[in-house]
Amino acid sequence: MKFKQWTKAVADKRKVPVAATQLVGLVEGATTEKFQADNTATHAGSIANLADKTKHLKSFSFDSEPLQYVQWQDENGEMHARARVVNSKDIASNRLDDEVVKDPKKMLDRLDEAPDVIRPKLEG
Repeated sequence: MKFKQWTKAVADKRKVPVAATQLVGLVEGATTEKFQADNTATHAGSIANLADKTKHLKSFSFDSEPLQYVQWQDENGEMHARARVVNSKDIASNRLDDEVVKDPKKMLDRLDEAPDVIRPKLEG
């Protein structure tokens, strides 16, 4: 009987650290998700502000980690805009070279190929 009680007590003691570890993991996950949500809201606001402040420009391109933004006026006078927020682990692989950033049409085409591109509405 004592051995059975002892093994149950040991098992219970081992469950506490496991439960505590799981709880810490849940809290860290929730904190990370909140941070990412706050970050996303900040970037969305930045994109909206950038689109508004540069709407008078015919063509404009901007690449400053983590935000990439371009607007381009086509031959019909229609404005096109694209934006992308690159997360910290993917910045190196999503870097645009200077020749692309200097040419808003090339940058627009490049961002059109990206799966995570944002298409802000430009009002004039």
